[in-house]
Amino acid sequence: MARLYATDDTLDFDGQPTRKLRPPSRLAPRAKAIFVRVVSNVAAGHFRPADQELLERYCEAQAVAEMAAAKLFGTDGLVDTSGKLSPWFQAHTVASRTASSLASRLRLTVSARTSKAVKTQPGPSSYYDLMELEGDDDDGGDEADGDRLGRA
Repeated sequence: MARLYATDDTLDFDGQPTRKLRPPSRLAPRAKAIFVRVVSNVAAGHFRPADQELLERYCEAQAVAEMAAAKLFGTDGLVDTSGKLSPWFQAHTVASRTASSLASRLRLTVSARTSKAVKTQPGPSSYYDLMELEGDDDDGGDEADGDRLGRA
């Protein structure tokens, strides 16, 4: 029997332009590249037009974090010549936090993409399970175990 597979990232051709968001011309080149990469790696219906500005801020924050990381780990270093912490460290920290927060809101994180586990009810306990938990054994199993292990 043939198996049918459902996909959620295909679109029926209706003659309309693609429904994926397009990067605005006002974005810096690196932020625009991040925008294109993010939009092209998610399903077609993932983003709505209302997500445009939020996605732009995410791409800008990600670009700033990358630039600050390049400065920190490049020639500038984490500490400058006077022994003070580089100002790029603060820029990297703020941009990384902003990008992380926006990634969650845009459903780009692993936890945002996975479906939540179904809540299940535990099955009823059997009489034997209850007896074992209550320790109501008539066969003297605890004492016998202690004798066998050399403790009694």
